[in-house]
Amino acid sequence: MSIVLPFPKHPQAPRPPSEHEAREHSAEILFFTGVRIERHVEDDRQSPQPRRGTGGGKRHRKA
Repeated sequence: MSIVLPFPKHPQAPRPPSEHEAREHSAEILFFTGVRIERHVEDDRQSPQPRRGTGGGKRHRKA
């Protein structure tokens, strides 16, 4: 006795995510990892500060 499994002749490839979905996904990753894109630019001009604390993670520019 043999078992025959039907295979599709033209398998559907997974559709690429739309631009909006890709942005949401990358935003979620950045949010959960605690990385802010603008932080990389600011780090060159400012002294390092703790990421979390009483300031709520916001950067205050020195006058």
